[in-house]
Amino acid sequence: MTDVEEAILLSAVPGRVRLKVFAERRRPDELERVRAALDALPGVSAVQASPRTGSLLVRHEPASTGIDDLRAALEELGLALVGPESSPRAQITPARRVLKTADAANSRVGRRLGGPDLRLLFPAALGLLSLRQATRDAPGLAQAPWYVLAWYALESFLNLNRREAARQPPAQNLPDVAEKA
Repeated sequence: MTDVEEAILLSAVPGRVRLKVFAERRRPDELERVRAALDALPGVSAVQASPRTGSLLVRHEPASTGIDDLRAALEELGLALVGPESSPRAQITPARRVLKTADAANSRVGRRLGGPDLRLLFPAALGLLSLRQATRDAPGLAQAPWYVLAWYALESFLNLNRREAARQPPAQNLPDVAEKA
């Protein structure tokens, strides 16, 4: 299937589904045809279409209309309903490009240094700057106070390592703080 023949399922919660179409399906007349077909389904209360973004918002009654019904209606129009992970077009966003570039730089630094990467080095550098400022006794507003740099060091370490912590399995055999209280 080509990108033109895809409708990407961006989000689905009970009663609300958001889809995205590309290229010629984004033309106002084509998008209106898709909108009307979805709006004609039983249980669909409203379909909003945006030719500018290629987005379709479908509000429906979950008991009478589901994803399979939407998929069948889209297939009749020549569109295959796919998830974002199945479509290369949905995966290429500016935010994903920035993350991919940052991850690649992080990996290169980690390989060159044999372990520590930017997620450790950047907060460590801010922490060292905060120690330098604290011991230097340099009054003045032109330089950041040590406690601000220390806060930035801690905050950046936590934020930069949040994705890594989410990938780790939960710790086992640790006492629950709530049990002791």
